[in-house]
Amino acid sequence: MSSAEYNILEYGAVPGGNKINTKAVQAAVDTCAENGGGRVLVPAGTFLTGTIFLKDNVELHLAAGAVLKGSPDLADYNADDCIPQNRVFAAEQVTGGHLIIAAEVRNVSITGPGTIDGNVSAFLDGFTPADSGNGHDSWGEGRCIVKESLRPGQMLFFCECEQIRVENITLQNSPYWTCFLHGCEEVFLQGVKICNDPRILNSDGIDLDCCRNAVVTNCIIETGDDAFAIRACCEPLRNRERKCENIAISNCVVSSQTDAFRIGVGDGVIRNIVISNILGHKLARGICIQTKYIREQAGCEISDIRISNLRFSECRTPFFIAPGLDGTKRIGDISISGFSVDSCKTGSIFGNGRSRPANIRLRDVALRVTGRLPSEDHHRLDPEVFREWSRGLDCAVYIADTDDVVLEDFHIFWACDEPGWKHGLIAENNRDLVIAENCRLPEPETKE
Repeated sequence: MSSAEYNILEYGAVPGGNKINTKAVQAAVDTCAENGGGRVLVPAGTFLTGTIFLKDNVELHLAAGAVLKGSPDLADYNADDCIPQNRVFAAEQVTGGHLIIAAEVRNVSITGPGTIDGNVSAFLDGFTPADSGNGHDSWGEGRCIVKESLRPGQMLFFCECEQIRVENITLQNSPYWTCFLHGCEEVFLQGVKICNDPRILNSDGIDLDCCRNAVVTNCIIETGDDAFAIRACCEPLRNRERKCENIAISNCVVSSQTDAFRIGVGDGVIRNIVISNILGHKLARGICIQTKYIREQAGCEISDIRISNLRFSECRTPFFIAPGLDGTKRIGDISISGFSVDSCKTGSIFGNGRSRPANIRLRDVALRVTGRLPSEDHHRLDPEVFREWSRGLDCAVYIADTDDVVLEDFHIFWACDEPGWKHGLIAENNRDLVIAENCRLPEPETKE
């Protein structure tokens, strides 16, 4: 990449948060690309902008004190059909607009130490009350109310790109998914800090969809939806043969109203995923590996998932590994080791009669049961309902309809005396379930 630098002030950008600077920023990007590439500099100050399209060989660099802030006017964002791969999620009150788009380009970067701000408050009519009973309100803090005029979609959108680098940048106040990479190769994300209000619906942190050869490290994510989502939605892409594979995520700190890690959305293949050295707090679920997410999709084939060295506190459901209610795709070859978690709902691994999780290894696990949510007795609950929605049972661990599951050095610690707990482990209809002698799976001491 060229060392040439293009300051957006020289193209007419004005700080202060009043003028829309889309044309000025885009002119700097276009000139940089036309001249063979280089750095587009956003200096200190707040610059209001609509959609920016990144080009080949361009680094968008935000200096210390620099803020690119999304326009409050939906008219300043791209049209829904700006690229063939773009999608609108009307059911989630989202347009096809984005703050930054990189489509079918290569060698592009976004670097800090500055900030990209999605300006989500401009698209809201407030929040529901705390403890409102909203099914999406995992921690009783309330959830956002989106204006009838909707909100923009993914704040950063990279689509079928190669050689992507996002480094040392703060991403905040995203109105929807924060950083979405779809069908990209050779991805490097480091030192990214994502700060979203946990009350914002669908405010995923980093979504890697049909991506190949991606490294994510040293990131901090606080968000209202999945911190990480690993997906395989091939249909919108030009290359529908893309797989989601060869992804490494390490040394991150996460907090989420839903999942720390959701693996499995779409109809494609997810394989060779390595996750290590993660600290998490205030999570609805720690690990969710599920082949079928919605009924309209066939589901993903998921294999070769290696997860190690996790420390989660205030985590409601520690792990959920399943094909989904009517999923038929294979799910297997999964190892989780060095996992310490405080939780108050059931950790579960189960099949559905059509697909049985196979070759699952849980080693060196410390599951500390710290409380209890309102739940159902295992013997009174329709298992199909539980298996679709991951509701809590009256046991700390539930394993059913699996093949070749091994627990080794797995310990349950009862740190509460809630009478609803009745079992340490419930295991049903498994083939080759092995519980090593070094496991400790005691029943709760207090029972009704």
